[in-house]
Amino acid sequence: MANIHQKKQSHFGTGKSRYLSRQAYAVLEALAAAEQQGYPFIVVEINHALRLTLMVKDLIMPHHGLHEGEAVAYRITPRGKQALRQWLQRSQRGKPGDLCRECRQRQRHQQPSGRLAAYCLECQREYHRKRYHLRYGLVRQPKKKLCADCGQQPRAQTPKGRLYPYCVDCRKARETVIRQRWRERMKK
Repeated sequence: MANIHQKKQSHFGTGKSRYLSRQAYAVLEALAAAEQQGYPFIVVEINHALRLTLMVKDLIMPHHGLHEGEAVAYRITPRGKQALRQWLQRSQRGKPGDLCRECRQRQRHQQPSGRLAAYCLECQREYHRKRYHLRYGLVRQPKKKLCADCGQQPRAQTPKGRLYPYCVDCRKARETVIRQRWRERMKK
């Protein structure tokens, strides 16, 4: 039977980096900074799921105090240092994923929750403005296109603004043909 406490295989050493959340990297940064100042073990408030993730990936190591009831202190492992180093290299390089999709010049807007928006703040405002105007019909109506059948008259429009592909005359003619076919089928 396999030992359940064995370390799982991690891809940090192979060049294939696994995704970690920004909170995980914040914890790793705090532990690395403390170790540089000469404090290898420090007490860090980490939620349970994040603590388990970091421990299973062998990025941090816990140290239980000498006395009962002491808070658990953590230390960054060499694998954790390597993961942090890779992440810092990627973030300094300016990944294309951090740039706005629209302008490709400014950084994406970071929301208060820490989540990155798809666009920079200016492009995001413009996108929502256009979407609002499209949804509520505040944008000028485009020039009326011509009928797909005759190509001479403008397309028919419903009271709500929906355009049919055909003009009023062609539409009535098509409906008449459809009605006649239906009547013929019903007679059979």
